[in-house]
Amino acid sequence: MNLKGKRVVVTGGGSGYGRGIAAELAKAGAKVWITGRDARKLAAAAKATGAKAVVADVTSGADWDRVLDEVGAIDVLVN
Repeated sequence: MNLKGKRVVVTGGGSGYGRGIAAELAKAGAKVWITGRDARKLAAAAKATGAKAVVADVTSGADWDRVLDEVGAIDVLVN
């Protein structure tokens, strides 16, 4: 699958599998946004992976509205 230029959101991207997946997607040329509740972890993960960080709780509709406002149309969601 060609991911170059695709808009990808990875929930839980501040650590663990989410951070690893975000890193690999960014290496593949995707535009990656990571979400999570811990701003400090997200900032560190964004710096390490090249992703953009959005502090958001997946259970909050208002937070998802903010994510969508920032990202625009999402091509891939890793949840």
